[in-house]
Amino acid sequence: MEVGDASKPNVLYLRGYGKREELWFRIVMTKEDGKRGERQTIEPVAKLCRQTYGIAGRWTVVGDEDIYWIGGYSYGGDRAIVRSQLHKHNIIKHSFDPSLWEPVSSPMDIPRSKPFLAAVGTKLYAGAGTEHYARGDKHENPIWKRCGQIYDLHEKTWKYLMPHIKNFESYDADRAVLVEKEDGEEPTEIVYYSLDVGSVMFIDFTSGE
Repeated sequence: MEVGDASKPNVLYLRGYGKREELWFRIVMTKEDGKRGERQTIEPVAKLCRQTYGIAGRWTVVGDEDIYWIGGYSYGGDRAIVRSQLHKHNIIKHSFDPSLWEPVSSPMDIPRSKPFLAAVGTKLYAGAGTEHYARGDKHENPIWKRCGQIYDLHEKTWKYLMPHIKNFESYDADRAVLVEKEDGEEPTEIVYYSLDVGSVMFIDFTSGE
């Protein structure tokens, strides 16, 4: 496999599971001059406590240094605490403490677990998954349901992802992929598959902008 020359290495991030933590590793692949094959280096770059930041959250990488995490829930006493805050770990700035994550936004209007989180340009798209509401919350009304939200990294604001899709909670990030485009442009469409309802859902998450 061609991975480019030494001045432009390919970078791959992998997430693993520890006993109580999520773990991230960064793999750098470079093609060495005059040699066949490639040189690979792997290093641990981040870890995240599930009890603090939530189970069933999702992540994406922006640029080559920033890992973002959102969604999920943890347990406090006899009830689940839903996490709606977006957090970031910069592998350079936080290299002294791989477990340090900083909040970078106001919380999502609607907390959700297992969303598909994708980064395109300067925006993050958190789509589908399961919404969570406090009892009596106005968002319990179906009219408030939305299939996701968009976060602008520059403006630091959230807005709803349209269109409104009924019963999207059957679809989550466990069975979802970004669709590549033949023209080389950044992908904007997510394909979800639901075992619960036995169907496929396509969402172009830039359509609501």
